[in-house]
Amino acid sequence: KVIYYAKGGPDGQKDEQDIYWYRSKRCAKMAVSSVVLSALTSGDHDKGSDDSGRPVLETSFAKTNSSSIPKLKNTHWMLEKVKKRQICRYFNSTHGCDKKAMCYFAHVYISQGSKNISFSSALEKLLIAYDEFFKTKLRLSAFYETTESDEEGKIWFAGGFCCPVESTIYYALGGSNGQVNQQGLFLYPSIEDARAAAAG
Repeated sequence: KVIYYAKGGPDGQKDEQDIYWYRSKRCAKMAVSSVVLSALTSGDHDKGSDDSGRPVLETSFAKTNSSSIPKLKNTHWMLEKVKKRQICRYFNSTHGCDKKAMCYFAHVYISQGSKNISFSSALEKLLIAYDEFFKTKLRLSAFYETTESDEEGKIWFAGGFCCPVESTIYYALGGSNGQVNQQGLFLYPSIEDARAAAAG
């Protein structure tokens, strides 16, 4: 059996013993759910965690920063997909956003990247995690993509995921065949690569 302790989270306060405390049971449960969900979807059960409670991932992905990779017209393209106008300035702060999923502004998760796994493998782990911890059946409609063509006409994909429980936005980062453009954004040669990075 694997034991997970709640760490980090917008409402977490760490004491002198490096133990995180929360203002409510709900905040504590959401924090530990985030730790478990990250561990299950990444497959890194035995790795350490950073101060935000996310597992420390050993990612390997291409960072070409090549001018041949197209730029996106809108760097925060997911906001339009989920019908949000601006990013919440409190979500990634120490205090966090009190409005949670009811916030008028978008909650964008700052990711560390994803591992090089297939979309089917990442999706299977994600489906199990949502079913076990959120009692929710995850649908493919939670995944989003946008495309842009390079100078040679090749189509590139950027991927994203919106949590159906918390309405948090996750942009695809790293993963298999990920390439970084001059904006510092990850684009992928196929929709499968973009979805796998978003799911992982």
